Amino acid sequence: MPSVRARPRLYFGLGRADPGLPAAIARTVAAEPFGWSRDPVDVRLRIDADLTFTVIDDGTAPLECGTGRPLLDRNGCLLDRRRWALAAAAALSVRARAEVHASGRRWVQDLAGALPASPPRDGGDASGALTRVTFELDGSYFRPGSVLPVDPGALWPDAVRGTFSVTDQRVA
Repeated sequence: MPSVRARPRLYFGLGRADPGLPAAIARTVAAEPFGWSRDPVDVRLRIDADLTFTVIDDGTAPLECGTGRPLLDRNGCLLDRRRWALAAAAALSVRARAEVHASGRRWVQDLAGALPASPPRDGGDASGALTRVTFELDGSYFRPGSVLPVDPGALWPDAVRGTFSVTDQRVA
């Protein structure tokens, strides 16, 4: 998704030079399942390092017809088109790892930017719906000194239908 790198404002509301861009990315990614899920969703945002975060939600993944496997995008990525914010955040990352639970199975995939570094792997049995993606944002892309904020209020999505929590491993 080269368009994300060229025009992050279209996806996250802030330009590349804005030091708040990492927070806008995390906030947009966390808000995404509240926008498409008809049911309340549980979303957890974990800050792992200054430019690394994980978002976990219990929204259901769309399935390929008749296979029980998660629906992939046109590049073979677990982040289907409904998860556009996750794919856009991956495009601004050096690495990302996606995990999707579907039909009682755990599917895992490593990404290089928004493109699969490998096909999805069957990780064994899993219960319940879950999507977990860890993003390692590309520090060379952002304005020097840009980091994810310590204040959880700066990461709160606008419209929460369900539950939302932030855990910052840097201060824990």
